[in-house]
Amino acid sequence: MKAKTILTILVLTVVLFSIISFAVPKIKLRSVREVVEYPRPSLPEVVVWNGELLVKVNASQNAKNWIGYIENEHCSYKLELTSSDYREGLWFLAFKIPDKIPPLLYDLRLEFYDGEEKSHIQPRSVRVLKDWPEKLAIGHITDIHLPGGAQVYARCVYELNLIRPHIIIATGDIVDVDTIRSAWQYYFFLSQFLKTPIFLLPGNHDHAGDDAKNYQKFATPLYWYTIMGPYMIAAIDTRSDGFATVEELEWLDQVLSEHPDKVKILAFHHPIIDYPGGEIKVDPENVEQIKNKMYPSWAENLEEAGLLLKTVIEHDVRLMLAGHIHRDSIAIIND
Repeated sequence: MKAKTILTILVLTVVLFSIISFAVPKIKLRSVREVVEYPRPSLPEVVVWNGELLVKVNASQNAKNWIGYIENEHCSYKLELTSSDYREGLWFLAFKIPDKIPPLLYDLRLEFYDGEEKSHIQPRSVRVLKDWPEKLAIGHITDIHLPGGAQVYARCVYELNLIRPHIIIATGDIVDVDTIRSAWQYYFFLSQFLKTPIFLLPGNHDHAGDDAKNYQKFATPLYWYTIMGPYMIAAIDTRSDGFATVEELEWLDQVLSEHPDKVKILAFHHPIIDYPGGEIKVDPENVEQIKNKMYPSWAENLEEAGLLLKTVIEHDVRLMLAGHIHRDSIAIIND
């Protein structure tokens, strides 16, 4: 009996030690905007064979001799620079993607001269496809809440690598508090194993502690959009208050109007509709009629709710993804 007790204690000690070791990934944190403003590991560029890769670089106006590569542990490809332009304090570079290269997720490596020879790697920021898919497979995850959710996120990475969607969208609450260093260490450590590009947007917990200053340093702008061939994905920030501002919603209306021919996908953290199942008829001029079907933070701000729903309906947004409520909820608006 005594030997069994000792063995049990030893096994538990090994397991606990393994968990503790896993909980302290040795990752050096640095701003993902340090050199390359776009693309980023959490706002990647998806491209196709013979297509164009857009890169925005923080460098002086005198920077020159641009050389670009996309590479991973299996291969490296030099890119042809097709244009370079300095404006708005950034370099806008365009590279041609070669054909017949493996359709994989790549690091971007830039070499250039800016007072001295410089080299910079933006990890996991370019996804190459053979051509644009007729149907876009999206892996939707949300509310990871690192560091506490590290083991769940690790399992999620494993399962997403089995499913292999075209892209992953994480709709906020990436970290539990934005100032917890280990939360971002967890994120970068575990995300490096993903075989699919991931797009982030902020939730209320990503604003906690420093109003998303670290989030913007390590992840994405607070709101953004990207074009993927026939698809357009836009993300807005519902902040700690649980709804988007009028200014941000006006920005959304503007960028959606600039791409009338795209299939539009919108992502944000706090769901505007909290009504699981069924269809909902929405009159954007009278959203008070569905107030009881809205999430409270939107229901208490009907001007912003009405503006969002009007924008979604007028621009024929085909899919909205949200998080926050920690459960599945699917609704169809004005089918």
